[in-house]
Amino acid sequence: MELYFADAIAPEHIAALEKRGHLCGVATPDTNNDLAQQLGTADVLIVRSTTVSREVIEAAPQLGLIIRAGAGTDTIDVDAASEYGVYVCNVPGQNAVAVAELTLGLILSLDRRIPHSTIDFQNSVWDKSKYSDASGLKGRNIAILGFGSIGLEVAKRAKSFGLHIHGLQTGTRSAETADTLAELGVSLHQSLEEMLEVSDIVSLHLPLTDETEQLVDETFLGHMKPGAMLINTSRGALLDEEALAAAMEEKGL
Repeated sequence: MELYFADAIAPEHIAALEKRGHLCGVATPDTNNDLAQQLGTADVLIVRSTTVSREVIEAAPQLGLIIRAGAGTDTIDVDAASEYGVYVCNVPGQNAVAVAELTLGLILSLDRRIPHSTIDFQNSVWDKSKYSDASGLKGRNIAILGFGSIGLEVAKRAKSFGLHIHGLQTGTRSAETADTLAELGVSLHQSLEEMLEVSDIVSLHLPLTDETEQLVDETFLGHMKPGAMLINTSRGALLDEEALAAAMEEKGL
């Protein structure tokens, strides 16, 4: 088959696929903005963060499969793919550890003011007392919205930092997930408002759906603690950005 990778991939993986008889194309900085022009004979398109529009799908007459190398498929025009008989699939969980590590890295960076101190240092400024004014993570409360593969990996790492983990009570979790949450000592709340009001950190790990779009709105933010952290390693559209900007100003989020 002819495979086209719209995002970077290690050369050794391409070599392994070509050894199996596949033809592989990989986007370059010069071509990744013209995806529709690169897919004339491709059978499979593999994307990570690249958007796949109707125009792209219509320009690939032999395309039979689009693979999203991640959990969500909201960057792909699934309706257009269905219309043209192109299958769409994802690989949830494959990047769970990487996203969980990023999440904890962002939390630590905010708490220890690592970006601020780095920028200051690059400008020959060093104010140790300001950078040392951290709350620390041990003993604080983190709310995790979404206990899928990524959320669970975040919870495991949060536990090792001494964070108290909070989540929402639902009746749709598997017995295995419920057992893992119990082992991690997760406190489950009946309402979102109750959970937000006790949490120093809120971390989002939800798919983008009609129900979750702009979930983080004025009401959501109004229940968060002043000075709390909000971490979103899911989709930007989960946030009402205007409401968030206002809350950052008014509540010091």
